[in-house]
Order: sequence, then structure tokens, then C-alpha cells
Amino acid sequence: MEKLQSLMFGDRLPNVIVTDRELALMNVVRLVFPTTTNLLCRWHISKNVLAHCKKLFERKEKWEAFMSAWSVLVFSSKEDDYERNLRSLTTDYYTYPGAIKYVTESWLTPYKERFVAAWTDKVMHLGNVTTNRAESAHAKLKRHLGSSQGNFESSWNVINALIELQHTEIKASFERSISVVEHQFNNAMFKELRGMVSRASLNMILMEFKRATEVEIDKGICGCVNRTSYGLPCAHELAELIKEGRTIPLDSVHSHWRKLDTMTDNVSSELTITTEIEVILRQFADCDEAGKIALKRKLRELACPVTTSMCPPLEKVKAKVRPSLKINLSTKRAPSLFEIVESAHDSTSPATACSVKVPKEKKLKYIKCFPHQIRKHIVNIVDVKADGHCGYRSIAGLLGMGEDGWGTIRQDLVHELHTFHD
Repeated sequence: MEKLQSLMFGDRLPNVIVTDRELALMNVVRLVFPTTTNLLCRWHISKNVLAHCKKLFERKEKWEAFMSAWSVLVFSSKEDDYERNLRSLTTDYYTYPGAIKYVTESWLTPYKERFVAAWTDKVMHLGNVTTNRAESAHAKLKRHLGSSQGNFESSWNVINALIELQHTEIKASFERSISVVEHQFNNAMFKELRGMVSRASLNMILMEFKRATEVEIDKGICGCVNRTSYGLPCAHELAELIKEGRTIPLDSVHSHWRKLDTMTDNVSSELTITTEIEVILRQFADCDEAGKIALKRKLRELACPVTTSMCPPLEKVKAKVRPSLKINLSTKRAPSLFEIVESAHDSTSPATACSVKVPKEKKLKYIKCFPHQIRKHIVNIVDVKADGHCGYRSIAGLLGMGEDGWGTIRQDLVHELHTFHD
């Protein structure tokens, strides 16, 4: 996190960082980015509620009604609405005290300011209230990798190709925003914005434009969510512009929506490396001849990367593989708790039940040979071949070399004994 912060400059620090409820990560965000608002991902919260509460409802209809009421509570636009919806939730579902206790004590009381709309709408989050964008990018990368056992070279090629594809898609979306004008934006009000802001922002402004006639210039009715959370003109601002006969000014749109190229913004002229160069010169003066040669070589490689002594191997190195073990090449993750709960409790969804397998308890051979106190901690038992080398075979298996790698373990041990015989 500190490395990420070091790559940013002054006003480029993020206004919002969205995470799940990972307490260690939340603490680091608070320490490294003290001025940044840490929101919690609504999607993860919803799935946590599902995982812990669905089993408490005996009927599917009752559960769906509860989740609908929960969504209404989360999207409460005002604090008064939140209090009213919370009272409604606790009253309607008082017969499910476990569910009410969980959502109240685990989420609402300690964290409501981080995910309920009444508070998040006061923050400039630009629509980022979940981590779905990062999750989908991760899933896409795993699909492209295809295998969990690739080497560095193959993984690098796939990742690089995926980033280039993403870069191309982003540039294509920028071009569409610049060159394609939809009929609904031919209104004179949008004159300054056409081809200058993204199509997504135009659609959000259009929705507020349609509200302007009923909101007029009343800020209370407007709510100003578009302005405070998205940096876009809200309904009452647009009503004022309509009344004055003016177009929507370009500078009323946040710079995030006006960024239609991949060029890096100009770095401030105040940013220099004078101090660092002076430190290097002092260090160079204090070094002996060998140190000066090494430092000069590193500086030359930094200034002229083609002079680096690093080069790829002349021939491809053959990696060691496990000779006798079946390798799982799948990139599919283990099912999450909410997926297991959905599969176990949703009898009306056979597709879901088939796609997620509920793990069964594994019966281990020879488990009764161990004391009762440690049996619950044993994950697997491997019965190695009893040929006088079983100790070496056990170590080789634990190191992922397979039992047949016992000879290497024995040779390494003999070498170490000879090396450190004292």
C-alpha cells in the first residue's frame, strides 16, 4: 500500500478506496491514506448476509422478501429514510432474531457509513461502490491463463496480451465517445459536451435533465447526488440553466469524465531529482574503486537499458515436475461460503446446485492410529513405501517431490553432514 502511495502525486491521491471487510487492509488504508474515504463493497456485504442468514428462513418467498427489504435499507437516500426502513425491517422480521442481530451488529451499527447510500452519496466515488470491476478483471485473467501451473514466461505473455487487449478496448470506447453522437444528445443543451465527455456521463446527465422539469430549482427535492457523488450537473443545476437559456458548460463536468485519451498528464515542473543526484554523487565520492565501478555500471544500465548485462537463457530451462503426482491445472477457485449455502438451501435451482459442489468430509485411512486430540487437525495421511527409506520418502513427499525423490533428499543430507561435520 505504501508502494502504491509512493507512485502518486499530491492531488492525485484517491478520494475513495473500496474494499471488503478485511480489517488489516482497512487499517492500512487508514494509515497510508488518512484523507481517503474507505467504502465497503456492497456486493460482498450482500453475499455475507446470504451466507449467514438464508439458512434461518424456512421458505424461499420469505427469504426473498427479507433480501428485498435489506436492499431498500442499503439504498436509503436520506438518514430519515434509513431510520424508517430499519424500523420496518426489524418489525416485519422480528420472528427471525438471528438475521436481525447479524445484519445489525455485524454491518449496520459499525459500518453503515461505509455502504448505506445515505452516507456514501455524500462522497465523490464516481460510481465505484463495489469491487466488481477488480473481481471481473481477475476472473478474466484466470480464464486467459487456462492453467494454474504456468511458468513465468507463459504467464507474462498472457498477462501482457490481456493488458494490450484491455488498452485497445478503452481506446475504442474513447473514440466512440468522441465521434458517435446519439440522437438523444442533439439537444442544444448538450452542445459543449458532445465529443468532449464520455457517453456514460452523458447518459447520467440526460436522466437528470428529464428530472429537471419536476425538480425545478429546489435543492431539497433534487438531492444533488449527481453532483456530490459523480461530479456531474444535477437536476436543479440543469433547471437553472434551462431557465437562463444556457448550455451545459464543460467545466461543470468532473475531469474524470472528460478524460478521453490515454496520454499521461503533464508532471508538475516542481518535480525534480536534484536531491537524489546529489546523494548519488556523495555516495560515489565515498566509495572505493570497486564500488565506483559498480555504481557507475548501475547508472549506465538505468540511463541506457540496452547496456544491461541481463539476458535470457540461451536455451529453455527444463523445469522439474512432480513425477508421480497428478497435478491440478484448473484455475477454478474453491466455492465461497455463500455459494455453498445457496447450493445447500436452494432446492429450486438445480443449475446452481450442480455447478457448486458441497465439500464432503474426507475419511482418512489410519486416522485411528493418532491420538484423539490431534485428529481434527490432520488434513491428509500418506502411507509411504516401507523399504527402509520411509523417512526420506516422507520428507520428499512433503516437499512436493514425490516419494521417488527420496534419493535426492538422502544425498542432500549426506552433503550437509560432510559440510558441517564440526
